[in-house]
Parts: sequence; structure tokens; C-alpha cells
Amino acid sequence: MDELETALLTANKNSLSDVGSVLDRMDAVLGAAVESERDPTSVLGRQTVPPETQRRMGGWVTGAVAAMVRLQARDQDPRVDEMLDRLAALNANIARLTGDAPALVKAWRFTENLTVDIKELSFEEAAFGWQTWVAGVVFAHLLARGVIPVGTDPILELGCGTGIVGIIAAKMGAKRVFMTDYMPAIQENAQSNVDSNQCQHVATVHSLDWSWIAENTAIPKDSATLLPHLLDTHSSFDVIYGADICYELIHGRLVPPVCARFLSLSPNARIYFVTGLRGERFAQDVVLFEEQMALFGFQPETCLDLSLDALLAQETDSFARNLLNAAFSTLVKQFRFYVYRRITIDIKI
Repeated sequence: MDELETALLTANKNSLSDVGSVLDRMDAVLGAAVESERDPTSVLGRQTVPPETQRRMGGWVTGAVAAMVRLQARDQDPRVDEMLDRLAALNANIARLTGDAPALVKAWRFTENLTVDIKELSFEEAAFGWQTWVAGVVFAHLLARGVIPVGTDPILELGCGTGIVGIIAAKMGAKRVFMTDYMPAIQENAQSNVDSNQCQHVATVHSLDWSWIAENTAIPKDSATLLPHLLDTHSSFDVIYGADICYELIHGRLVPPVCARFLSLSPNARIYFVTGLRGERFAQDVVLFEEQMALFGFQPETCLDLSLDALLAQETDSFARNLLNAAFSTLVKQFRFYVYRRITIDIKI
């Protein structure tokens, strides 16, 4: 177990050999745990995986999937496909061990008259976009309570996941919401959720890989991408949304240039983000993101840490209180809410 813990802290998720080595260790640990469940009299004795280690394994796998997907888009290496298959299978085993399998459809009730039904995929189908993360629920709650404005301008959402933020925006009166993500399975599920919640006249889902902007990587010719057909009419946006889109160090370098590319030069243009604060191990991710946003000419008008107690103190609606209590029953208990505006306009992408 100590070797696995060390590997989780030191392995390079962008290295096929490092990822393979970590997966070998995880397979061994999970295999021993499963075998001891099957045969308690085994000579190996009772083998268990501590809950904290289970959580770290799940988080590491999520990050490794993100890294492998980027490698896959760049190199088209068949070994990456094999590694993604291993990661998906391993995450399913972790889910079985922890009992953390997603429900098929979840009903999220924000107020007495505002409910959305969100279908969630398996990790094998959609990697880290498989479930509705709490930051998305918090963002949608802030929309429902009017803390984050909807307005009448077209909205660009980065990393829409299951679609809960864009759908709530549509139900709150948005005129047009362009929801984006980069995995086809995530896009298809988000569009399905848009359709099932009768928001298709307002919200549409598009493909957008941040590396196309931040790293100038090639756009797949056969992809129904955002850029070729959307920018003819919407080259920039006065409103950008993003919920929990900086959970890896690389995202701190990818997201700011994307914002610089798409946020309009209007003095009223704003970016709204909610991100989970996951403790010291992920603190550098947040620091890098904030530093890079400043380098790309953005200044926070609001930078507010939110806890369950802080949100409940402002809430009297019983449905909203129930929603928040349910959402905060996960590991992430603290969130940071940003409102950014552009202070310089000479960034070149």
C-alpha cells in the first residue's frame, strides 16, 4: 500500500510507462481486496483499501484519463487507446469497491418550481464527465437564486459535463446558451439532457478542445467542432460560464487563453467560474489558474469562498436547502466563486 501511495504522488500522468506502472499497483491492491471479500479465510488475511486511498485512486485515475485523452488527440498512438481501456476498467472496479456507481437519472430540485432531470453515464463512457460534480450544482444554484446573472446575451459554457449549468440557465430565461465539451460521449449525453428538459430551443452542445486555442493543436477534420460553424456569427461572448473546469494543473494554462480568445472586448463582459477547493494537494492548481488569469489580462471583481454553512445562511427556501445539503454530502466542502473582467485587451493568442 505504501508503494501505491508513493506512486500516486510521484508518477507522471503524461507518461505511458508511469501510468502503466501505477495501474499495475492498483490492480494488485484491488485484486487482493476483492479476493479477501470473496474468500475471508484466504491465507492473505483480510485485505482492505482505506477510504482515503480509494478516493486518491479515483482522483488519480480521473487525471490520468484527462492526460491520455490529450495524448490520444495529439499522437494517435494505439497504446493510448489500450491505456484508456485499462483506466476505464480500473475505475469501474474502484466504483464497485466504494459503492460509488452513478444513478441513471438524477432529479435536481432547486426551487419548488425548478427541477431538472440529469442523466449520468458510466465512467467507462464519459471519463471525468460521467457525473454531475458539486461545483456544477453550486453554480446552478447561484443561477437559480440570481447571484449569477443570465441576462439576454449569448452565453458560452466551458466544460459543460452533464449539462446542468446550461440547462438551468436556459430555464432561467437565457436567450442562447452554447454548451461545450470535448468528448463525443459527454456532448451526446449533455444534448440528450438538454432535449429531455425541453431546452433545445435555447441550448445547444458543441465540441471544443481547449488545446485548439491554448496550444494551437490541429482541429480534427471530421469533428463537428464549435469553431468552424459558430464563429461566423459568434466570434466572442459577453458572458462565459465554467463550473469545476480547473481540476488539473494543465487546466490552469489552458483555460485563461480560451477565455482571452472568446470573451468580448465589451466593458460589461464577464466570466463566471465556480471551482472546488480540494485541499493542499490541489492548491497549486488553483494558484496557477489565478496567476495565469492575471497574466492574460483578467481581474477578479469577485473571489469568494463558499461553504455549505455560508450558502445555507442566505437560503430560506426548503427545496434549495435540501439540494445544498445533498450536494455537499461529498468530499469537496469548499468552493471558490469568481467573477472576472478583462483589464487589458492586447493579449495575442
